[in-house]
Amino acid sequence: GAGNVTPADTTEASPADASFIPPDAESEEQPALWPQSDFPEKETDETDAEPVPESEKPESAAKIHDRKEKKAAQKRGGAARFFAGVGSVLITLILLVSVLATVCVQLVRFAFSHDEIRRIVQTADADAIYVDAITGEDVRLRTTLCDLISYNIPYVFQNAYGLNADMISQLADTNCVRGFIADKLCGYSDSLFKGADTGRLDEAELIAFLTENKAELDPIFKKTLRPDDIQALADLIMKGGLAEMTDLEAAKTRNPLPFSIIRWSFSDAAQIVRLIFCAVLWLLLFFINQKRAGTACLYSGVALLFPGLALTLCGLLKNMIASFIQIVFPIGPEFLRLALKGVCRVSLELGIILLGTAVLFMIFNSGAKALRSR
Repeated sequence: GAGNVTPADTTEASPADASFIPPDAESEEQPALWPQSDFPEKETDETDAEPVPESEKPESAAKIHDRKEKKAAQKRGGAARFFAGVGSVLITLILLVSVLATVCVQLVRFAFSHDEIRRIVQTADADAIYVDAITGEDVRLRTTLCDLISYNIPYVFQNAYGLNADMISQLADTNCVRGFIADKLCGYSDSLFKGADTGRLDEAELIAFLTENKAELDPIFKKTLRPDDIQALADLIMKGGLAEMTDLEAAKTRNPLPFSIIRWSFSDAAQIVRLIFCAVLWLLLFFINQKRAGTACLYSGVALLFPGLALTLCGLLKNMIASFIQIVFPIGPEFLRLALKGVCRVSLELGIILLGTAVLFMIFNSGAKALRSR
């Protein structure tokens, strides 16, 4: 009847049932639970992704190792260049001094050679040689060598043989006396530099010289020299103090070490050692700069340039050098110029050779730079 209510009609909807909306239901009044901007849609197309820069990509272990090795190699290369530069400078300085010492020793050897001694003695003017003498009153007197010799001859001999300054000058101009003096000076040179026992005046040798050349000496003495005159003249020379002052062998016996050092320093063996030392320095210089041959040529040119300039100037400024020596050792400018003539000539020749070699090294250095710049 009308009072009967069916279950479908009498059942009240619960709040949960009222709020339930099927997922497939469409409703314009349903609000968005979350803003769309907060959860953008995920990109699924890999082709649209932006590429990652190479600088932001993580480096591999191999690349890191290569970079470290490169930095270490650069540091080692910088240190090697630094030590090569410092070593090259030191070697160049040592080489410069060695070359200059070798050349100077050669000049001294030339100055005391037999040919140079004979040239000077045969062309020198005895009256142009000046010396400083001290008289009995302790007064320094500058006089000629002939005046000094005559001043020290006893008065008895001056009266008996007329041994004044003019006669001594005449004796010094004779060929036999010049030859005897040259032979004795060559003997002193051999004694000093070669250790020969020839650095003294020998009475028997002096008597033999006076006897053999009596015919040339008689006109100067204006008398015939008899054997007793020859013996008297020999005694005058030997016992008058000249033989004692010029006895180089006695000095070598008293002080052997300095003379041994001089003999070794100017020997042929020492010159060979110096040349070998210079060659070793050159090889070491090129070894240090083996990858930079031009730099080695530059240092070699510098090592030869300064000795070459010094030797060339010494060869050209002979008169100025003679004037300077005259201030320190006043023995006569004419004699000094004569004595320096041969040495300065050789100095000029060696200087030109060294300068030419230095220029060649500089040219090689410029060529090496031009090749590197290409």
